[in-house]
Amino acid sequence: MRDYVVVDSAQQPDYYRRLDHYRVQYRSLFEGHAEAGFIDIAPLLLDMTELPADISDRVIMDAHRLGRTRPCISLLRSDRSLDDLAIHLRAYHLIGLPGQQRMILRWYDTRILPVWWDIMTSAQRRAFAYGVTEWRYFDRYGEERLLPLSEELIRATATEFAPLRLTESQYNALLTAAETDVVIAHLRDVIRDELRRVPMVALYPFVEAHLTAARQHGLHDLDAQAQYLLLALFTSGGFTQHPIVRERLMRPSIEHAEPFAAWMTQIPDEVWETGPPLWNSAESFGEQGQ
Repeated sequence: MRDYVVVDSAQQPDYYRRLDHYRVQYRSLFEGHAEAGFIDIAPLLLDMTELPADISDRVIMDAHRLGRTRPCISLLRSDRSLDDLAIHLRAYHLIGLPGQQRMILRWYDTRILPVWWDIMTSAQRRAFAYGVTEWRYFDRYGEERLLPLSEELIRATATEFAPLRLTESQYNALLTAAETDVVIAHLRDVIRDELRRVPMVALYPFVEAHLTAARQHGLHDLDAQAQYLLLALFTSGGFTQHPIVRERLMRPSIEHAEPFAAWMTQIPDEVWETGPPLWNSAESFGEQGQ
């Protein structure tokens, strides 16, 4: 049995240089695809099996450090060779969508990995994890998790091979699961320094809950959702208690003549003072993984 690490180096650019320094054997999972030249941000498969103990310990410690701060590390066990496993995993770089379209699937981003696992059929899981006997990963909060590879799945022979094609419901589930992370990325472009002070374990559920509320009020455009979330973040959600806001939110956004973004430019300062900013409230959580 061999030990492998998958690193999403888009979240740690030029990670391959560190591996070259330590003379670690690795393969880019972009190889053979149009993105092959982007080694600096490629997902990399590292073979840890035959490394000297001191180098192995150093690389594993580094992987754990990365995993606790960024959702970019998976730890695999498999009896497949480095090249064989790399060829297999590269086959899931592109997936088929309803119709004739295809898209890149960033399954090595460990925010996406558990969602991808959940939406697949049993046959698709058998194919994707074929030859892997253990799959651990660090989630968005830096916690180590285990993909549920059953004994039946581990022993099974793959019956469906890449490229996989998703149904409409699978594709929609994948998009829906990514929406909160998309909104957080958008908000970081606006208030990056402030959000750095909020641990992800506090930020993600807060944004997820208020994004759901924004949709319930008829806000389906990303910019309008971001405006709603900014109000929520600057007041720790307290803005919904202000009479002006309550009056606006009593009816869906589509029933108002004035768009939500235009309405926001006219609200009084007191609305922004209905609660403390989340980054002040979140300080009580202490130092946690971002």
